[in-house]
Amino acid sequence: MNLKKLNGWQRIWAVIAGLWLIPTTWIVSQSFPTESQVRSNAQQVFLEAQENRRQKDEEINNHCRNISEGDVLAYAKCWQINNGTPELNTDEAKAANERKNSHFWKENMEAAEYNLNTGLAELPKQQVQAILKGILLWALPLMAIYLLGYSAAWIRSGFKNFKSDSRYSGQDPD
Repeated sequence: MNLKKLNGWQRIWAVIAGLWLIPTTWIVSQSFPTESQVRSNAQQVFLEAQENRRQKDEEINNHCRNISEGDVLAYAKCWQINNGTPELNTDEAKAANERKNSHFWKENMEAAEYNLNTGLAELPKQQVQAILKGILLWALPLMAIYLLGYSAAWIRSGFKNFKSDSRYSGQDPD
């Protein structure tokens, strides 16, 4: 495309296209997925699971501390919640908690590792998608503006031709 052949409106459009590239690039750079984000997300998921587990254990401990052995229903519920270890201060209860916690940590570490590996495997695809979205964010508004301008010029030229046509000017062609 020869730039000298562009009319004034097309030149304005070309300048707008260049200027629109700046905010588009900034927007894409702010949302561009990186490896550090994937690692951070996997770590955040693990920490949230750890916090949820801590809160659950605290709820169970608070519930079971306030139960007397005379309250059979509450004592049975505590027994059920603690997987058969109602007395949290005994060595047996501490060993049962260790077994639950080691299983929990193994499960959460496997889940965190899976999230990390899955996120890292999908990272190139997500990066390509971010770039394509950026290109669309840049190109679609520009195409719409260009087509709108082209349509307006086409409509305007139709009125010019209409006025210059002697059949419609009110003059007698003879």
